[in-house]
Amino acid sequence: MLIDCAPNINTVVKIAFLASNACIIPCVPNRMSIHGLNLLLEHIEKFNIDYVHNLKLVGTLISRYNRTIAQTENLNSIIVNPLYPPVFETKILERARIAEGLELNNYLTYRQKYDDSHDSMMKLAKEFIQRVGR
Repeated sequence: MLIDCAPNINTVVKIAFLASNACIIPCVPNRMSIHGLNLLLEHIEKFNIDYVHNLKLVGTLISRYNRTIAQTENLNSIIVNPLYPPVFETKILERARIAEGLELNNYLTYRQKYDDSHDSMMKLAKEFIQRVGR
């Protein structure tokens, strides 16, 4: 089961953590997201202690990646940091169509919204299955 949670730690997210054995942490390779990644990892560690749980960190998913020099440098800093969950080989590239799909008045099908990113989603699913087993 996949549970998509808000980027903050609230009661709903804690319930999702309790219902889960493993999680993927999405991260945009920029300074603010890396700071948020640090905070999230602290919260998950505290959560596991407070609730006697063992939420496994399967990996860091790089999203909204646009291959700029700054993003590539930030990505490299995430990859080499041993405190971060290993980065998935699959990256979700920045796509205008995905952003358009977030507009409430713009209804797109899965294929229209993700277009060639569909292949990335399939690769990510295979990587995830490989990491956690079936």
